[in-house]
Parts: sequence; structure tokens; C-alpha cells
Amino acid sequence: MTHNTHAELVRELTSRWPEHRVAPSLSRVAALMELLGDPQRAMPVIQVAGTNGKGSTAIMIETVLRATGLRTGRFASPHLSDVRERIRQTEQQLQELANAEQQLLGAIAIMRELMAAQPEATPPVDNSQQ
Repeated sequence: MTHNTHAELVRELTSRWPEHRVAPSLSRVAALMELLGDPQRAMPVIQVAGTNGKGSTAIMIETVLRATGLRTGRFASPHLSDVRERIRQTEQQLQELANAEQQLLGAIAIMRELMAAQPEATPPVDNSQQ
């Protein structure tokens, strides 16, 4: 489809859902976290951000915390040489992670059921423009 004028192009682009009607909301994420028992409040987290030195800084923080007897986990992205570098935790935490995954999958299933029961809460998707 060719557009002869800027106005036609703008009208075409703004008629498509959801590209121009962004409605940011944390309500679904908050509902999922509540179903999971608000795990984000259950443990302290240190986030390292910036341009350079994040990996080294995170490793140093992890080393200091482990030296004090704390259990730690670390997620880093991107990895340097092996994708398995991205997530680090103790063996005990691996089992806890597997349990958390099962809990998360259960919560996702519940959220899908809730969303299916309330179709008006789910934005419509118009595929006719494709």
C-alpha cells in the first residue's frame, strides 16, 4: 500500500492496534507477584548498572557476601564466553529454583484462566491490518 501524503501515512499507522495506544501498566505483573506471594519482597537484591565494570563489581560483591556466610545468586548479561556464566547460585539454590519454576508455571496457568474469564481486561488484537 502506498501513501500519497504524510497525513494518509499517519492515519494508517495510528489506525493499527496496539502500536499507537500504549497503555503501560504493572497491574498484571503485580497480580502475578501477589499470586506467587510477592517473592520480590522476600530477599534483598543488589542491582549493578552502568557502562563498564558491572561484571567485575558483581563478582566482588558476591565474593564479599559469601565470605560473610550469606547465600548469593548472580545473573549477568551478556556472558563473556559461555552462556552458563549468566546465572550463578549454590547447589541448594538450584533445587529452590526448580521449585520456584513450578510455582511460577502454576501462577501463569491461574493468570491465563483469570484473563480468559475477563476478556474485557485483555486488549483486543486486530490482525486484519496485516
